[in-house]
Amino acid sequence: MAIELLVMGGGKMGSALVDGLVRHGRASSGTLAVCDPDDAARERMAHAHPGVVVTPGPVEAEAVLLAVKPDVAEAACRLVAPHAPG
Repeated sequence: MAIELLVMGGGKMGSALVDGLVRHGRASSGTLAVCDPDDAARERMAHAHPGVVVTPGPVEAEAVLLAVKPDVAEAACRLVAPHAPG
């Protein structure tokens, strides 16, 4: 199954967004990916959301959602740009 949505950031905001999407049937965990450079954040996300692809870096997806602090938003955009659709 192809990744439909890549969530950049696995902290509180990213986790809440993934939880809401899955809980309310807007996405299945197999169609979501979350990337976060922090080992602990990835571990928490993988534990809380089994089936979600959790990686330290971006993966190809149909859409990208930034769930990062404003001070790292530009760096996150530059990191994901090569993997973003279109």
